[in-house]
Amino acid sequence: MGLVETDENHPVLGNIKQALEALVQQRYLQKDKVSGPEGNTTFYELAERALDGPVSEKIKEHISQIVNKDVTYVDAD
Repeated sequence: MGLVETDENHPVLGNIKQALEALVQQRYLQKDKVSGPEGNTTFYELAERALDGPVSEKIKEHISQIVNKDVTYVDAD
């Protein structure tokens, strides 16, 4: 999404690291650290609370606003 974890003054999220950690604690995001040839990388993916239908749609809308792109909805069923 183009977010930098060390950014403390994001216009929407404020302190990125704190915002991401809050979403992880609330089970909207799952945080995975992967060791690779280029060092450690942190990945975030949707967790169980974010996969709920109405919540998932709202998250997609917010992400699309942050990255300024249109979002296409695909039914997972």
